[in-house]
Amino acid sequence: MPSPEWIWGIAIVILGGALAYGLMRARGRTPTEKRQTDIATKEGYRAEDLQQKSKPLPE
Repeated sequence: MPSPEWIWGIAIVILGGALAYGLMRARGRTPTEKRQTDIATKEGYRAEDLQQKSKPLPE
């Protein structure tokens, strides 16, 4: 039966491999996706500003 140190070592190697694989598979956003996000964010802020301007100020 393998010693606990070997089991821990193997587990760390497997975890490291899984993390490396996940990082390699993850992709960044394309310029089009970034632009769409920026446009949607600005529209959300604009809508919120218009909504707040229409409310009367508290006295």
